[in-house]
Amino acid sequence: DGQGIPGAFPPLAGHLPLVAQNESGREYVIGVLLSGLRGEITVFGTTYRGIMPSYAQFKDQEIADVLNYALNAWGNNELLAGGFTAISAGEVAAARQRNLSHDALLALRAGFVLPDAPPSAREQLRVLAAELAPPVATAAPQPVVEAPQPVVEAPPPAEEFDWQALGGRVYAANCLACHQANGQGIPGAFPPLAGHTPELYHAGGREFLIKSVLYGLMGPIIVAGISYNGVMPAFPQLSDADIAAVLNYTLTEWGNDALLVDFSPLMPEEVAAERGQNLTMQQVHELRQALGLD
Repeated sequence: DGQGIPGAFPPLAGHLPLVAQNESGREYVIGVLLSGLRGEITVFGTTYRGIMPSYAQFKDQEIADVLNYALNAWGNNELLAGGFTAISAGEVAAARQRNLSHDALLALRAGFVLPDAPPSAREQLRVLAAELAPPVATAAPQPVVEAPQPVVEAPPPAEEFDWQALGGRVYAANCLACHQANGQGIPGAFPPLAGHTPELYHAGGREFLIKSVLYGLMGPIIVAGISYNGVMPAFPQLSDADIAAVLNYTLTEWGNDALLVDFSPLMPEEVAAERGQNLTMQQVHELRQALGLD
């Protein structure tokens, strides 16, 4: 129904047309699909701090099609001003060249005029949409903003790697929105880590765990008898120590430590060794399938 999950995933119904009709709004909605989005946003008075993965692997026309669908579904078509035209594959191709970063996208959004609460009636939304409608002319191209580069650092010596506190902080900042504070995830949307990461570890998935964070994962999986077919975003911008620490955190939190046998913590140098392979999300999914858990 396009309503999302309050506090976890923002609604598209009633909101996407208002965003798209702001100046640079078309560029923003295209950029979010191409680059993903990480950061705090507010929709109708509710704050969201989750992660939107990138879907840059899809073709320009496919991205245009899904955006046009969302702009017209759930009654959103009633909120579009008469001069609003469908998003084209050419616009997507141009946005792909600009390669806007998360920070650049959030800066665009900060300039939008958006209501801070759901209007009480559809007519109020139509009036607001008409007020926000930008000129038909395409906005001037924005300068290319380079995506953040992975942090390269010398790994701490093994005896100095205090991953416990660091792992909790990294999890809270990057993983909690999807996998939740209790590690249970969201059934049908994001799989649990509680009870599952030790399974991956014992199946020979030590390297797989690192690669799933570095390169992301896309494809169907089964966890605790429930099917999931979403996208896990890549986190190459995290440091080697951050990735090792957060994986150790997920392997030992929520009672997972009791499920581990002969566990040795992952170290930053192991993460460093897995960088630079340029794996696709589908290739990481194949590595998971090879573990024989699905």
